[in-house]
Amino acid sequence: MADPEIDELLALPHDSLRRDVENMLLYTIGRTCDCKDDDDSNDDDECEVMNLLVMLGEVGNEGSSLDVVLETLRQSEYFYEHYLVDFGMEVFVPTLYLVGRNRLDKLMDFMKEEGLYTFAKDNVLAALTLIVSRQPERRGEVVEWFREALRFAAEKLPERQFVDGTLAGFMAAYCSEIKASELLPEIKALYATGLVDKSVNGDYDEVEKEMHDAPYSLNENYDLDVHERFANLRRFFIIR
Repeated sequence: MADPEIDELLALPHDSLRRDVENMLLYTIGRTCDCKDDDDSNDDDECEVMNLLVMLGEVGNEGSSLDVVLETLRQSEYFYEHYLVDFGMEVFVPTLYLVGRNRLDKLMDFMKEEGLYTFAKDNVLAALTLIVSRQPERRGEVVEWFREALRFAAEKLPERQFVDGTLAGFMAAYCSEIKASELLPEIKALYATGLVDKSVNGDYDEVEKEMHDAPYSLNENYDLDVHERFANLRRFFIIR
């Protein structure tokens, strides 16, 4: 989507534009089959979902818009890989931050849902670290969110229905990223299950060392400006 098209859309009343974007996303979800059919692949369809998610980050709200974003994340692995290709985090993380940064309760509820795609939940974790990056005064709030998530993960990891070893490894990695050393007891309990995927972020000793020794290195590469977000995707020849 080029800048003139973006500006033309943003000139519309935002309430009606938001509702249209939400409905278009829900329509796409409703007509998508869980079974992959390569003959039915359509690049325009793939681009459409990314366009809509980026636009919703600009005109969306923390109520119905966040609900639609989370519903998109609830879809199958096929949906995610077909419509988001390799750019799921670039699309979802800023949008989750923009419409969900004040609804950590909803984001926690999503993390506790059963049977969801691991890499969909990973987007939520990344959005929480973006809060620390953009709103450092909220670090304590985010740390307590991760504390609850870690305790839930340690309890549910053996079931592998709510959290798997990969997601557990991501949790430890993001805690290291925000230097949340106060969460080391919870991280240690998570590793004590013996089910954390150590290929993600190493074993507990490595996590502890990184927490104390590595420099503070939050990833701030997520653009929040709608024009920059579309421009970045255009550079990768994804949105046309």
